[in-house]
This record gives sequence, structure tokens and C-alpha cells, in this order.
Amino acid sequence: MASPSLPPHARPFHVIHTPRLIIRSSIESDALAVNILRTEQLNNPFGGVVNPDLSVDVQRERIAADAITTAEGKNAWMVVILTDPKPTDASIEGLRVKEGILIGNTGFNCFPLKPTLADPLKEAIAGDTGALIDYRFARKGFAIETLSAVIEYGFQELRCGMISLDTNFDNEPFRNVMRTMGIGEGTIHGEGEGREAKYLFDRSIWEIAKEHMKAEGKWYL
Repeated sequence: MASPSLPPHARPFHVIHTPRLIIRSSIESDALAVNILRTEQLNNPFGGVVNPDLSVDVQRERIAADAITTAEGKNAWMVVILTDPKPTDASIEGLRVKEGILIGNTGFNCFPLKPTLADPLKEAIAGDTGALIDYRFARKGFAIETLSAVIEYGFQELRCGMISLDTNFDNEPFRNVMRTMGIGEGTIHGEGEGREAKYLFDRSIWEIAKEHMKAEGKWYL
């Protein structure tokens, strides 16, 4: 649990279990798998990965630094691990970690205070999240399972009042995930190549989205 002097999202380590996945804070032994995930060009067609060409050694240093900022509550980056992978080709062996195959990353980039949707004169913590799933594991529901688990964790465990996400306007696969989850189209900001789709929702909107996913057979938790 968080220290009384720190915000509720300030924890030394985060871990979430779902039926198929373990979503947890990254550890230094993940560095090679994280590096492979981030440097794969097919995982970054819309330029969403910042500094994708870091070396394994630098990635290991970043993970060590992330442990400090996670404990301080500045962010909460996590990796996504498939715990019972089916037999696949040898190209993903580098993604193997102790619990299974590291298939993506997620977590919270930051926890800013934002005006609430119900009352703009009040503020609440908005957990800013997102998810990347390796292209070889796409279209299997892992992105929805990951985001659903992280959003639930943000609301229920970290006491976020809202959740925010954003993506490049041209990132149709991610925008389709938002539609499938019942979150909708978001709001469009910017022009030309700089256009972004931004999403911001509170617990009441999330509960409606959950019912939508359950009705459509897309609730994996």
C-alpha cells in the first residue's frame, strides 16, 4: 500500500493478474525483451514509441530508473506477459521472461490533476494510460484485456477519478479498440500529421463501457 505521505499510486511495484496475462512493473531482466518489442518497426507504424532504438544496456538503466519514479508516484509503467503461450516460431524466443512471453507494455505515463467531467470547478487524478501489443499477438483481444485491467486498476486500486488516453489520428487499430470497448471516438485535436484522438472518461462512463463489452462478448476479466 502507499505511504500516508504519498499519493495512492505511489508504490514500489505494481502487478495485475487477468485470465491470460500478468501485467506488472518491469524488472531489469526484462531489458532484452522490452528492447526487442520497442525496436520492432512493425510495432511502431504510427510513431508512438519514444526513442525506439535504445540499446539493451540503456533499456536496463531506464528500467532501474523507472523503479524510482514508480515508487514516487510519478508514473507506473508495466509490461504485459502472456502466461500460457501457444507454440510459436523461434523469432519470439527473445521475448521470453520468467512468467511467459512479454507481448507488450502499458501502465500509466503520469497522474495529473484535471477538472472533472461532472464538475469542472473540481479536480481529480487522471491516470494517463495506453498499451502496445506486439504485432504477432494482435487481434486476439489482448489489447482490450490489457486496457480493461489497467483501467480497472486505476479506478479501483489507485483511486484515479478519471482515465485519459491519446493516439495519433491515423492509428486506426487503436481507435478501433476504443470503439470496441465502448469508449467511442474521443475528441480530435490538432491538424494535418499532428492530429490526435484524445479520450477522457470517469467511472460512470467506464461502467457503461464495461456493460457494452460484456454485451458484445469483449469483457475478458
